[in-house]
Amino acid sequence: SNSALVMAALENVLRAVHKFIESGPDGERAPALSQQVAGFAALDSYPEDLRASLMNLSLSLQNVSVLGSPPPSERQRMVQVIGNDYEAVVHLLRVKPAFAALGQAVPTLRPVNYWRNVFHVCNALLSVFLYEFVLTYEQCVFCSFLCLMWYVVMDLLRRFFPDVQKALFDRLFAAITRPRERYIINAATWYCLSLFLVCLLAKKTVAEVSVLVLGIGDPVATLIGRNVPSIKIHGQKSLSGTLGFMTVSAGVVFLFLTAVRPDMTGFASAMMAFVAGFVGAFVELVSNDRFDDNLTIPLAVAMVLSMLF
Repeated sequence: SNSALVMAALENVLRAVHKFIESGPDGERAPALSQQVAGFAALDSYPEDLRASLMNLSLSLQNVSVLGSPPPSERQRMVQVIGNDYEAVVHLLRVKPAFAALGQAVPTLRPVNYWRNVFHVCNALLSVFLYEFVLTYEQCVFCSFLCLMWYVVMDLLRRFFPDVQKALFDRLFAAITRPRERYIINAATWYCLSLFLVCLLAKKTVAEVSVLVLGIGDPVATLIGRNVPSIKIHGQKSLSGTLGFMTVSAGVVFLFLTAVRPDMTGFASAMMAFVAGFVGAFVELVSNDRFDDNLTIPLAVAMVLSMLF
């Protein structure tokens, strides 16, 4: 039908915009994409709020064409602005029954963000350092629970108060948030939940290893997957990214166990490191937008290691 053809055409255009944003916006491709998106914004059969979001996306793309090839700092700001408008469209598609299938078919954004990667690694290293050298079991559980409650409250507040949303996403954490996190539970909330659960339920070594695997492996998978060409093995996940996750996280875990667990044999440390890296890489590979890997990776690693070691 004509409606199905229009839906398919919109999906193709949004996928092109997605690729445009993730590869780094430039002024050459922006005008054509802006015109294509504006064409769908002009359809009277679409809901008014969806048309308005499509028009905002079209205008953001048009601004890119005016700026041409901006400096890196301005390029990062443009990615944030266009990404926010793109995710607003995807969110509306997913919450409207008539467009839900299209909304699920269109990918969300995971643009390159080196500050986010650094933040990810530092969080994991700090968490492990505090648990290993500073905090007792009870103190670690209590502190991780407090962090979890803080992020839960922040997530609730930003749902009901737009000014809180703007303060968090446009100012305080603008450098490390992803555009889609405006419409879902923040990744930091899932991270704090996983931190609390592994501290509460797992042995100390297992908890620390599971946090290291997430904190080191996930950014490595992103960086290697985007910069080392290889085949795609599951959706947009590449073989190089998965192997990078497994080998680097396993190597870091092995060094950690060798340094802080001298009672463990080299073979035992190597086996735990290999299993942790393999499980973490597998879970990262099969994770999707419905289940945040900040929760699934530590829990899966902790569960498997608790059964085997």
